[in-house]
Amino acid sequence: MIEDCGSKTRISLLVQTTMCLSNITCCLDALCYYFIAHEVRSPKHGFRISMGSKRGATNSTLEL
Repeated sequence: MIEDCGSKTRISLLVQTTMCLSNITCCLDALCYYFIAHEVRSPKHGFRISMGSKRGATNSTLEL
């Protein structure tokens, strides 16, 4: 058991602070996931379309 009142107060403050930080990161994880997933999906889709159109143009110029 901890007998010192100052130590109890510091430990209590530490526990409360770490609990607040863990709750904040849980909320931020969802937001980060949403924005990262959105950014990952969009450029790849656009990149495939642009690469497909470039390949088509390259193939058509080679055939001429």
